[in-house]
Amino acid sequence: APPAPKKGAFAVLAVLLGVFFLMTLGGLGLSSVVAVLAFPKCSKDVLTHAVMRFGSALLLGFAVLVATPILAIILMVTLVGLIPGIFLLLAYIALLIVAKIYSGILVGAFLSNWWKYEIRITWKWALLGTFVLALISILPVLGGLAACIFFVASLGALTFKLHALWKMRNTHHE
Repeated sequence: APPAPKKGAFAVLAVLLGVFFLMTLGGLGLSSVVAVLAFPKCSKDVLTHAVMRFGSALLLGFAVLVATPILAIILMVTLVGLIPGIFLLLAYIALLIVAKIYSGILVGAFLSNWWKYEIRITWKWALLGTFVLALISILPVLGGLAACIFFVASLGALTFKLHALWKMRNTHHE
């Protein structure tokens, strides 16, 4: 029989995982505060849409999450679509990163709506939401599912906002 791992190895692994969790939480917390302070109107629009139309944001987010990489791969298979496919994939990755940041802010928006009966998008609520989402995501199965739901809803709300900005830009140029 192989020798059993020493207890010290488990302690080192636990410390490393704890440090990684805290660094990730710190980075997401800082990113959420910066997002709310740097883009207050955009953040309010995105998160108000996500809270008020949670179901449609969730559906749109799921569609974007599944369909975009498939479309990018189909584009990259053709010679003409290689550059647009790569661009679409890079934009998709950037959108996923922003959606991850906004998922914590979305939890804060829900909490403010629940406690204060109004959607407040401030750095305090963003930080609280990010912290609460990190704690929830630690829970086995249901925590990961809840984190995924908030992520997908924030992805859908961001996509809706990008579409609205695209439409507004195109109507001004006609």
